[in-house]
Amino acid sequence: MTEKLQVAIEDYIIPQLQQTLLLKAEPPAKDDQTPQCTFVFDREAYEPAFFNRLWENYRIAIITYRKNVKDIWEENDFETIDTTVLSQNVTMRLCEKETVLDSHTFREIRRLNPGGHQTAIITTNPVLQTAAIAGRMFARWSQENFFRYMIQDYDFDKMLQFGIEVIDPKKKVVNPQYRKVNC
Repeated sequence: MTEKLQVAIEDYIIPQLQQTLLLKAEPPAKDDQTPQCTFVFDREAYEPAFFNRLWENYRIAIITYRKNVKDIWEENDFETIDTTVLSQNVTMRLCEKETVLDSHTFREIRRLNPGGHQTAIITTNPVLQTAAIAGRMFARWSQENFFRYMIQDYDFDKMLQFGIEVIDPKKKVVNPQYRKVNC
């Protein structure tokens, strides 16, 4: 699956962004550390060399979970930081350090959960604040849940075509759960 998402990003998404002028065809100068955009995703396309290629070739930063974390950071390295997740103020214990994965350097941000578990995030975005990185990564769950329930409840993954259809806004639709209980 990793390769499929990488191919989709490089062969379909990036050209579409360039065609719509949301992404410049030529990346900014090497000394310009401002990303053109930032992709936030799960470990699906995880490969440090791929992340580095996105940054070097397109100035696209990534935010994703780090795979195969073995070490534990000292609890006293974490500081309490307020951030926003889906328009909600959230307090997290965060720590940031530089890490090298497969000879590529990343910013690693870890969240210390109340039970002591550390959730590791890596990014190539050099300018986004630590709290914002954590907020964006943890906000991803809403997207994941949306697709999970669309697939589970509406056979979203079996759709044969996509399109837009005008519907009558006054039409009454019965909630399927209500129908199960009351019919």
